[in-house]
Amino acid sequence: MRRARTPSELTLTEEFFLVALDDSTGRPMIGRDPLGAGLAGTAVATLILAGRAEVHDDGLLVPIDGQPLGDPVADPLLAELRQERRQPVTEWIALMRTGLPDVVAEDLESLGVLRTELVRQPVTRRTVTRFLAMDPVRAVGPRVRLGHALGRVVAVDGRTAVLAQIVRVTGAAGWFVTMFGPTVRSQLTATAARLDPQLAAVVAAIDAPVPRSKTAIRLWPQRDTSIAW
Repeated sequence: MRRARTPSELTLTEEFFLVALDDSTGRPMIGRDPLGAGLAGTAVATLILAGRAEVHDDGLLVPIDGQPLGDPVADPLLAELRQERRQPVTEWIALMRTGLPDVVAEDLESLGVLRTELVRQPVTRRTVTRFLAMDPVRAVGPRVRLGHALGRVVAVDGRTAVLAQIVRVTGAAGWFVTMFGPTVRSQLTATAARLDPQLAAVVAAIDAPVPRSKTAIRLWPQRDTSIAW
């Protein structure tokens, strides 16, 4: 049974989506592919942080506890792992990355954090999607908290550390350097050095070339992924 979330509670995957979103334009600060890879990585990291899965020395992601977390993205992945779908972390991220931006945006919309709006560009006449804040405090909260953690020389917890490293590896760290200063770079280096090896393996898998997978799976209801940003 899915655990009910409090109105203010966000998953790690939802936090990464909001961290990567430019709230002034409603557009992600990174491309769709790195955003999808980062979201997939946060789903895997969620299971590791919660003691539900681990990465073996050969790179395989395996379950160690099948109890659901109440996480709309990580729980379907855990269910697949329990069905003996043993694949390397790189494969899982490649399989999940395509549809996840739309899935997570829909989750955030259902929580009242964002709303999606289709905008027709005047020059190209292309219809693009914008993600606009319905609850500005909740929408910018994850980015502000991460910025304060990276803008000072302080110890951070495992969840914050892996979020910071996923931000770095997906190319979203530049905003934090601009807004919070050069300390961000040293903090990213320090958190990378102290990151749990299991989580470090996930970060490395996000940055790895996309493998040619022979298996395609759909873990979540998918929206139209052809919509342009």
